[in-house]
Amino acid sequence: MIRKNKRGYLELSFGMIFSIILIIAFLAVAGYAIVKFLDLGKTVKTNQFVNNLQIYVDELWQGSQGSVGKELNAPEGVTFVCFFDSSDRAKPSSNGRMYQEIIGFAQENENMVFYPLGSSNDKDYYEIKHVNITKTTEIKNPYCFENVNGKVSIILEKKFENNRLENLVTLR
Repeated sequence: MIRKNKRGYLELSFGMIFSIILIIAFLAVAGYAIVKFLDLGKTVKTNQFVNNLQIYVDELWQGSQGSVGKELNAPEGVTFVCFFDSSDRAKPSSNGRMYQEIIGFAQENENMVFYPLGSSNDKDYYEIKHVNITKTTEIKNPYCFENVNGKVSIILEKKFENNRLENLVTLR
């Protein structure tokens, strides 16, 4: 006896198809949440770097004079932390292409950038107050600190020069 109406051996019910769609949707949402959570961690690390640096600069700025070395945790993906003077030109001892790239997107009061651009997540440029940016960038503009094994080492100085106390902090 030959059957003319053949059906496959595997029939998926509506409930089974709906369950598979729900599983795929839950996995997609979970993947999205994990990616956003990791991005949030990078943003927190970036903001922590900027806030800690501003605290160190403010402490020295409020004091009489001194020189102190600080080691800060750099955000992942950042190769350099650079300070720049947008009102001055690139110095011969600095990287002119890097200067042009940095200056191209800088706002008026910003003086610090995470390089390469886009490496610190959502924001690359910041203003660090009470920094003598002219003196910091007198040799190199931009003046960059390298990220070595997740750490950036910066020396903060406030000196007594020419019989008067500097009123801003210089970074070396």
